[in-house]
Amino acid sequence: MPRKKKEKTPESFNLLESDSFSGQVKETMLSLAGKRKAATSVQSMSELRRNYIEFDSVYFQSVFGMCGFPTGTLLEILGQDGVGKSSFIFTIAGQAMAKGSPFFYVETEGKPMDEARVKRCLSTDPTLAEKMYERITMQTCDNIPSMVSALEDFVDVCRNQIGVPKSTPLFCAVDSYSKLMSPTEAIGRSFYEGEAAKKNEFGTDKVNFGHAKFAHQWCRILPTWLNQNNVFLVIVSHQNQQVSTGFGGGSFMSPDVAASYNRTKIGGNAFNQNAALQVILTRKGLAKNGMDKVGTLIKCMVAKNSYGPEGGVFEFEIISRPYLDTDTYTQPSVYLANTACAWLAANKHCGVIESRKRYSCEELGLIGLKAEDFYPKFCESHLRDELCSSLGVIGYDVKDTAVEELSKVEKISEDEVKQAPVVSDAEEIDS
Repeated sequence: MPRKKKEKTPESFNLLESDSFSGQVKETMLSLAGKRKAATSVQSMSELRRNYIEFDSVYFQSVFGMCGFPTGTLLEILGQDGVGKSSFIFTIAGQAMAKGSPFFYVETEGKPMDEARVKRCLSTDPTLAEKMYERITMQTCDNIPSMVSALEDFVDVCRNQIGVPKSTPLFCAVDSYSKLMSPTEAIGRSFYEGEAAKKNEFGTDKVNFGHAKFAHQWCRILPTWLNQNNVFLVIVSHQNQQVSTGFGGGSFMSPDVAASYNRTKIGGNAFNQNAALQVILTRKGLAKNGMDKVGTLIKCMVAKNSYGPEGGVFEFEIISRPYLDTDTYTQPSVYLANTACAWLAANKHCGVIESRKRYSCEELGLIGLKAEDFYPKFCESHLRDELCSSLGVIGYDVKDTAVEELSKVEKISEDEVKQAPVVSDAEEIDS
């Protein structure tokens, strides 16, 4: 009788010992997609790198845990009236344009910001601010479909017509989504509809449901569109008041504190789910220069952060009456020096101390300076990068302190051995 062939025992597989597993799977999947003539974005997780639109404020970076805003993502800004939502947008836009990113601004409220105020947000250099202002592309939209078409047309022109490389992020902002009409509301009222179009009677449409339905539909395709075209999008939403009808009479928090946690807005939860970052702006007080009221103190709470810590608070001033202008410097509308210096002193970072609104740092040789003089010098010094590294801010090289910490532990153990009482042989026998 013929002998039976010995069955081969299956070889054991250990994923962690296979260094080439991820590369082999990636190459095979790419070849299969190529045969099907299908696009694919398969890659190793270790190859994924996120670029950032850097925000030049050590205070901001420490609260958000990042050097700036991640590109290809969505940022939602919530707030009531007059808390500087538009000023915050143009401040971010100035940081992006300084790095070469085109800026597209969709205005929906019919009250665009004053030219001088926009320039103050873009840059403190008057010449650079003028150049940036001339290169902003703006479009007024009154309904949601026209807003989406405007964004897609701008991206298509930049990428395919003008030839802006994909490595350069595009910056887009919608200010604000809450004032856009739904498709049903826009019938007979929107641009290019014609006088013959029949208008819907006012008050007959379910406004909130119309916005929420379209927002959820748009948000299903939005992540792919942002990632494929390397677009950073900012959506502004007006904060609605929460009405508590439950038993107990509502919250025990004050209205100001409660507003920092209120994410109630038109459009439902679609942007809550898609936003990589979500911030809530609320008023905290008045900004003063001596006894003069020069603006408003704004509190910015990080309600959602997919790349860093949540719940942090970042404060800044909205300056309406500039008091530091020179021939070569214009005070920005979003002013950070006072709040950033107060934060440094309160947390005793880098040895910064405060006395009567004057700030000092022994390591930098700065004694008794005002915030407007102290903060620029601190940001230009080596302490800024060292502080961000020690706080673990993404985008900065984190210093390896393992050897130092180990030496501290060894030194402590040696000191404990030296301080231990010496026991003689006789005492040890008695014991």
